[in-house]
Amino acid sequence: PIKLSEAVASSTLRFPEPEGVLRVHVVEAKQLMKKDISMLGKGKSDPYVIVTVGAQTFKSKTIDNTVDPKWDFWCEAEITAHKVQSVTFECWDWDPGFPGYQNDDFLGRASVEVHGVTKKGILDTWVTLEEAKTGMVHLRLTWLQLTSNKEDLKLALAETQQLRLTSMATSILMVYIDCVRHLPSSQKGGPKPDPMMYLTVGKISHTSHVVYRTDCPVFER
Repeated sequence: PIKLSEAVASSTLRFPEPEGVLRVHVVEAKQLMKKDISMLGKGKSDPYVIVTVGAQTFKSKTIDNTVDPKWDFWCEAEITAHKVQSVTFECWDWDPGFPGYQNDDFLGRASVEVHGVTKKGILDTWVTLEEAKTGMVHLRLTWLQLTSNKEDLKLALAETQQLRLTSMATSILMVYIDCVRHLPSSQKGGPKPDPMMYLTVGKISHTSHVVYRTDCPVFER
């Protein structure tokens, strides 16, 4: 069997720090397919875009009655392995449909390799949509490396203020919950509890799994 080094914590192996953060700016699109055809023969779409990076998914607002939407949509994704990850952009035409029934029309997709962004630092480009007759999307991608230098935090704050982006992050908080010791029982002499953890930072909340019948739960997450 392979012996693990005692100098490296098991939490580091199971939950490695991200290599960096990819800041995504979906600026606009042009010449999207016309999916909503009126009786007069004029076409339009109500497009929105879905950005996917691994298990992270982000959705823009819908722009009504246009095939040249200007989304100005921003999001950020943590990147754990930039050499093998890619960003996928899917454009959709929103339709009211029926409750519980997906009626939106597919307008095409595009992919960008994260590795290409890390090499350049900033990528500003128009990408042609695949699986579509027409359509291009304008993307600005920025690679942000992690640092523990406090002076870099001031620069990051100044940059987001200059861009007027209140939704963009300037730092990453990583929390690892190993275990809890000696929890009290709900009743004296009663059974041991079934503990779980709640973690809340601002508007973001996470819930752990339940560990049954113990006052010393091990979460390791």
